[in-house]
Amino acid sequence: MVIAKPGDDSYFKYDPSIPYPLQVLDYIKRIDIMYAGAVKEIKRVGETENLYRFLITHYSKELSPLISKGYPSDAVEEMVRTCVLDTQLNWEWDKYKQIYKFNPELFKLLTEETDADSVMADIFLSKLPFPCFYVDNPIDDGEGKEFVGFYVMTRLGIDDVPELFIEFAQTDPERSYRFCAIPLIKGSNKTIDELLTRQYTLAGVDPKDIPQKEVFNEMCKKAINCVAYLCTDKVDVIKTRREVKAKSPKSSKKKPKTVKVGLVGDKIAKVIKENRVRYVYEGNSRPHEKGSPKSAHIRRAHYHSFWTGKRNEPEKRELIVKLISPIFVNGESGADKVTVRKIEKG
Repeated sequence: MVIAKPGDDSYFKYDPSIPYPLQVLDYIKRIDIMYAGAVKEIKRVGETENLYRFLITHYSKELSPLISKGYPSDAVEEMVRTCVLDTQLNWEWDKYKQIYKFNPELFKLLTEETDADSVMADIFLSKLPFPCFYVDNPIDDGEGKEFVGFYVMTRLGIDDVPELFIEFAQTDPERSYRFCAIPLIKGSNKTIDELLTRQYTLAGVDPKDIPQKEVFNEMCKKAINCVAYLCTDKVDVIKTRREVKAKSPKSSKKKPKTVKVGLVGDKIAKVIKENRVRYVYEGNSRPHEKGSPKSAHIRRAHYHSFWTGKRNEPEKRELIVKLISPIFVNGESGADKVTVRKIEKG
């Protein structure tokens, strides 16, 4: 296994003009000879039903000799996991080369002002637009650490249970990342909030790590809010294609790589922005007395999940999720009225 060192020409350098997944895939192909071997093995045996488990077996066999050379077993296990994640994520993403970029206004609404706790996890089994894609919007963990974007993938876990896998990517030289894998059991009617809480309960978290886990829990929910929007009916997406040509003189003759980009939310963002302006202008009304009309305010956006189809025909039932947009309550009443107050001379 070739390990690059800081200062090497092959060391990962983030270039915002090139999609992050393309940079990572190129980086892995250049410095990690094990990736090429794994891909060759996948092609030899064909697509397995559980690629994740296949890769764990493959890399465990490839890296086990390191233990006899003095490497700690836990360090080898970490290397196996890293190789498996890199290989599966980039193998799947390279099939579709799909990126989604959310309008900043909609992204802010979904990550900061939308409640997705009640979204049924089943929706991600049937409504995801692609089995693997990348969201090209920066997202923070709430404590000042920013990630450049995140991958989304559905896969079978080690025990053959489908998972919604999300990996948050950093652009530091080590390409640090954080990930969560949420089990998706069809027909369980579990919500995202229930599954995330259940994971932390079963994980036996050390009490001193609970605050950090809670922070990560909230970051996962931010990402899931965006993924859930892509599963809604009549999603606001403009599809484009983008050709990316490598800047290196050595590869200038290569055919440009084409990625598909979905621009999300440009139409709905205009409505959101208009409502924000009206809320700021009118929303700071005087406190009202009990029984009097409420002052102007925006009701938070939220998701609504429901089943369609006959209950006695479960195989034909379909789960639908809709985003209920923020509502500007009492925004119209009195919008154009002017209040005149007389000032008595003292």
